[in-house]
Amino acid sequence: MTPLLEIFGFLSVVLRGAILAFQSLVIGGLVFYLVSARLPDFRDAQQGIRRFVRWFALSLAVTEALFILANTAILMQSAEMPLAEAAGANYFVVGLITVTAALLICALTRRESLPTVPILLLMVVIIACRVATSHAASRIDNRLVLAGLTGLHQAATAAWIGGLPFLLISLR
Repeated sequence: MTPLLEIFGFLSVVLRGAILAFQSLVIGGLVFYLVSARLPDFRDAQQGIRRFVRWFALSLAVTEALFILANTAILMQSAEMPLAEAAGANYFVVGLITVTAALLICALTRRESLPTVPILLLMVVIIACRVATSHAASRIDNRLVLAGLTGLHQAATAAWIGGLPFLLISLR
């Protein structure tokens, strides 16, 4: 059991890091697209931006699904818990919502012009799901304030850092 837990610990850290990276790239790309869509200089780059966002959204969905599978496997084995009970866990439900939102973004980015309101709502859903599994949401006191600040922090970081690669793509 100990080697499995050690492998799981490493895998969990790698998957969570990848999820945060893909989340930032998806949100940053979408923010960049929504801002640059109004600028005539970036019209040529919009198809490339949508294609990269689509690939990053698909990568987010796959990575989140792998994270759900890994967590569920270790939970079922270590706690001898049936799948029906594990499926009710917070990480499982929030993970499925994230996968669904990422796949919807994949579908929407195939369109020539992105619908602004659904895209913004899906970005909020992805950030909210990540915040729901954060340390801030698990606190007993000041949970709402800490979760709100965590959400703002993750959204701002995603828009800024995640948008930089799309700026470089557009400048080509």
